[in-house]
Amino acid sequence: MFPKYYLAIASFFQQYGMPDSMIGISTTVTLWLAVALIAGITYWVFTRPVTWLIQKAADKTPTKWDDYVLTDPMMRSVGLMIVAFMLLKMIPGASLYMSVSSAATVIKILKILSVGSILWFVICCVNVLYNACEKQNIEAHGLLVLRNFIKAAAAAVAGIVMLSILLDRDIAYII
Repeated sequence: MFPKYYLAIASFFQQYGMPDSMIGISTTVTLWLAVALIAGITYWVFTRPVTWLIQKAADKTPTKWDDYVLTDPMMRSVGLMIVAFMLLKMIPGASLYMSVSSAATVIKILKILSVGSILWFVICCVNVLYNACEKQNIEAHGLLVLRNFIKAAAAAVAGIVMLSILLDRDIAYII
């Protein structure tokens, strides 16, 4: 997908007199900016109009669980996951002419961003569950302890996964 765009942008830069030594990095940066712009627009569309439409539809249903689940923080966490996985899929393709070590570093950063977005989603899910129970007047003290334990466990698992990504090691090696 990206090679034809890369060649078109490179020929555009070459046509307008850019030195050959600058064309590769300029084209890569241009593609990255295009991908970042697409990711930003996707996040905005998902967290603004799509979320608004989903919440309006949920308000019309007689069930209560959707009112608790489809909150703004929950929808933002889903939007961040969408963007993180989109970047993980698209940025390596837009980095055609980078060195192997630079491309590997970019991929590590994007994988860590993806793990972080999943962690935020899990924390939002736990908070939604806790808030739903609290609004239903369910005894919350035991749930508060459980919520904090799940958050800490999720953060520990995410930290181990991120460390394994940074070190290029298997998770079993780190544990």
